[in-house]
Amino acid sequence: MRGIKKFIVCIVVLLFLIPFGFVDKIGGSIATAEQMFYVRVDITDPNQVQLVEDSGMNIIEKYSAYVYGKATATQFETLLNNKLMAVRLPNSDPVYIAGKALYPKNDDSKEFLLSDIPEGLGAKDLYESPVKYYLIKFKAPAKNEWIQEIRLKGVEVLEYFHENAYVLRMEPKMAGEISTIPYISAMTEFLPYFKLPPKFVVKNESTMVFTLHWKGVNLDKLRFDIEKYTEGKVVGESVCEDFSSFVVWVNMMNIPNLAKIPDIEYIELMPDKFEGKVDIAKQIIGMNWVDQEYTSANIPVRLDGSGEIVAVFDSGLDTGYLPDINANNPDFAGRVIMGVNYGNCSNSYSYCYYGGGYTQRVCCQGFTWRRLATTWTDWCDVWGHGTHVAGIIAGTGARSGGQYRGVAPGARLLIQRITGTWNLYDYNNPRPTSTSIYPPPAELPAKAHPCIARPVLWDTGGPDAVNEGVYRDHVPYKYELSPLPPEEIPPLGPYPSFHDVPNVAGEVYGPAFGTAGDFRPEAGLPPRTPAYPYPAAGAAGAVNWAMNDAYEHGARIMNNSWWWYYLRTRQGYSPDPGSDTFSTYDYNMISKFVDNMQYYHQDFITVWAAGDNGRDRDSNEVTDIAKDLNHDLTTGDPWITGENQTFFAPAPVKNGITVGACENYRPTINLVYGKKGDANRANFGLFFRDPDSVSGFPLQTVNIGQGYTITEKPEYFYAPNWEGVIRNDEIADGNAPPDSPEREFHSRFDITNPDSDYWKNQTEDETDGKFAMWALSTRGPTSDGRIKPDLVAPGTMIIGPLSRYVTNSRNRFPFEHQYTAPSNSNYAYMSGTSTSAAFVSGASAIVRQYYRQIEGLTVFPTPTAALVKATLIHGATNMAETDYPNQYDIIEENRYINETYNDVTARPDFNQGWGRLNVYKSLFPKAPKVQKYDDNTTGVDTDVATYKVYVDNLDVPFEATLVWTDESANPNSWPVLKHNLDLVVVDPAGLIYRGNQFGTPPSQDPNVSVPMATTTDTINNVERVVIRAPKMKGEYTINVVPSSLPKAPGGPVKYALIYSGGFTERPEELPIPSVSKIGLGILGIALLFFGILELRKARKAVA
Repeated sequence: MRGIKKFIVCIVVLLFLIPFGFVDKIGGSIATAEQMFYVRVDITDPNQVQLVEDSGMNIIEKYSAYVYGKATATQFETLLNNKLMAVRLPNSDPVYIAGKALYPKNDDSKEFLLSDIPEGLGAKDLYESPVKYYLIKFKAPAKNEWIQEIRLKGVEVLEYFHENAYVLRMEPKMAGEISTIPYISAMTEFLPYFKLPPKFVVKNESTMVFTLHWKGVNLDKLRFDIEKYTEGKVVGESVCEDFSSFVVWVNMMNIPNLAKIPDIEYIELMPDKFEGKVDIAKQIIGMNWVDQEYTSANIPVRLDGSGEIVAVFDSGLDTGYLPDINANNPDFAGRVIMGVNYGNCSNSYSYCYYGGGYTQRVCCQGFTWRRLATTWTDWCDVWGHGTHVAGIIAGTGARSGGQYRGVAPGARLLIQRITGTWNLYDYNNPRPTSTSIYPPPAELPAKAHPCIARPVLWDTGGPDAVNEGVYRDHVPYKYELSPLPPEEIPPLGPYPSFHDVPNVAGEVYGPAFGTAGDFRPEAGLPPRTPAYPYPAAGAAGAVNWAMNDAYEHGARIMNNSWWWYYLRTRQGYSPDPGSDTFSTYDYNMISKFVDNMQYYHQDFITVWAAGDNGRDRDSNEVTDIAKDLNHDLTTGDPWITGENQTFFAPAPVKNGITVGACENYRPTINLVYGKKGDANRANFGLFFRDPDSVSGFPLQTVNIGQGYTITEKPEYFYAPNWEGVIRNDEIADGNAPPDSPEREFHSRFDITNPDSDYWKNQTEDETDGKFAMWALSTRGPTSDGRIKPDLVAPGTMIIGPLSRYVTNSRNRFPFEHQYTAPSNSNYAYMSGTSTSAAFVSGASAIVRQYYRQIEGLTVFPTPTAALVKATLIHGATNMAETDYPNQYDIIEENRYINETYNDVTARPDFNQGWGRLNVYKSLFPKAPKVQKYDDNTTGVDTDVATYKVYVDNLDVPFEATLVWTDESANPNSWPVLKHNLDLVVVDPAGLIYRGNQFGTPPSQDPNVSVPMATTTDTINNVERVVIRAPKMKGEYTINVVPSSLPKAPGGPVKYALIYSGGFTERPEELPIPSVSKIGLGILGIALLFFGILELRKARKAVA
């Protein structure tokens, strides 16, 4: 009986304790476990760590800047309720590589789950080597001490793969010891499969491939291994700070053997194609107000780009002969420091058969050829594109009395020509006796010219039949293929090369072959057989060296108005992590070279034309953005109808500025986007306009291999067809310049004014001038989801200088042909993102000059490229701001504004990126707005960098922009961001605003940061916080959080921060003196003593 009583007492006590959680662990095994996810809690006060521990979350690792671990939804809610800066992270378990998601087994084996690895591409198939390479996965972001411990064991840490994964190089005997390290959760040899395009199709034909190598590889030994195992031939090489690269001529049957060589990291097939793509527009970007700052004596120097050098990587400049330019072309007289022709190779490397002769392809094959010019070379512009672009950047406008002056007329130019030599008249030794016949009067897009057969830049394979089957005049449009690609992706191929951008413009950049004979391109004359063609052009091979040449000649800005058709669909390039067959296309080896150059030369910035691929495929009257319809974590798969392929490499590089096009303001021009058959239909200098333009080019059916053919159609050259609001839209009638420096748009479109022009009938001429994008501007996002373009600038009907080689061709390709040219015969209209990029290059020269000559940033490497980029993004005009007029606004009854067809939706979005270029607003904030910056070349490593400002004017928006230059990535991994920083702003009430976490419409404003967001950006290296109406006065804290570690090879991650708002310049507060405990005790006793004395005095006084 006594035992029963004790048992009942125990039960009662147990029941009593249940509400207090005493039996949580007992019940936990019975109840369904709540799903956990990765979280990060940013730490600003050491006491917060205890609160994190009290929440019950599974803490994996603690860092000085944050705590990393896993939490349930309930635990996450507890963290937020405790006012902790907790954020939910993407799943950190998988490593995305070669089209696969590799997951750790999470058991004692320390292995990855490796399934479906093709036979012959596993670890056992790697060739013998004294050292091996291992992919490891850390349990959390790597700590310094972890890396150091590994290195002390004699193991090299080589490459970082997003997320928390590295590649190590070691002797095989060390593998067992390394695998037992507790903070390593999985490990495998770096398999041959990881290096190849997913579902690689083996063919018995030779081709050129890139090979990417690990840092420190013995290149002589590697050449030997390549010849030994693959019978391949190395025809080009380049060595960079963290990697090296070969170009290898190899039979595709032996590419798997190439992947078995341990020292090779990645293999990439060659890209398919390459394409090149001022006046009132200067007012649109605010340059008139910049000039006014000097004329009003507000700044000590005129900001015109003086002291800056801009490299223009394009089709050359004018006659390409400096004495003639200085004497006869005042637009560029004294502006050019040097010219280099990267299209005229003379090295004796491999040859390609063509037309009974051989032509060298050194530049195009690889990165060996380099000409750091010390003498003048042939760089004349027989096309006109490069001259126009250079004039927008830095032309003086002298031939127009200064009317058509460039953005930075005080800057100097380094001309880097990349188009091929046309013929002997293209040379200046001797100088041409006549320039009137070049290019031919027919003036058609480059693709159609009878002398232009194969793409000049990567025409590398075997006899003509191979060239014609692989390197065609243009990459076929998806619906030109016969038969059409199947609805379901064939698991084993064939995977034909195609794109899904209707009516891609231009096709091939420049002439295919030069000549040593009289191979004449004049109109009406048949091309003569090029017995032994003169060494012809190439650009891709020159890109890396062109950047280095530019830098060594003092250029810190490089304009690139070109891009590749990177479209070898499902036969190469950056893989999709959700599918083992898809390859993305917009981050490749060239992208890696560019990002690497900027990472190791932090003061060097590249500017890129986004491309002219904007289309309305579904005829919904809205230009398409890239989408991810099959939820495989990447966008723009041309096999998936509706995903909308947009960018081609390398335009959306991480560290450069990618520029889209908005409308220019020329309301008197009477051209519309239109549809086939419409009068006054614009061609933008990119397309044919009528059937007569293609006469003499009969239909022909071409076998492109893999069972597919394509029929050339004259209709291919028509401009895209548009519907609805776009079809009827007049070009170059948007973005009227603001009428005061304080405004973002002209006051006559003020929506808040009921009598403004905005509310008038949409068809009236006086409504021209609202915010407007160019419909053909390439939209984002990138294939891995990054925000691109970065900026937009005017890009329609831009007036620029004319190369004197094409003075009789001002209304022909590449200019707006069959349309009245400007009255000044020295200038022409040209459209496209090429011109937009030129505006941003000129603006970059202005910004650099401002920081160097006004702010005094002259110590290397300041001003950094990150600061220039951050400055331009921070001050850009948001064309989607609330109450801003858009060209496609539809005014309905009761003055309701229907925004269904708007071509911008938010800042940022994938149309305008971070906004329209506004140089004035970027540099000259107007009171009471205060703008500060930090060009931080020390960087952040493990600790948070903190900035504090006191806000006392709540009418001024609080904005912060963070930009950093990221290390180059492996093109076979996803996503491509390596070193992630987070921008976090905390207001006086403790509300937390995270970078790039904006509102979700319609309930929230997409232009404004939302407080207490539970997600964070992990893929962009640009982050912004926008608090339009700060809620209270007081101290605001800006934190730069190093949220992903590995450590950058160059040390801590350097960054630039711009922040602005209604700040008060407060005097520095003196710190409170510190006092020891003994001192405090003595002070307390003294106070007590004096207190007693005062009390006694008071009592006596009362008595």
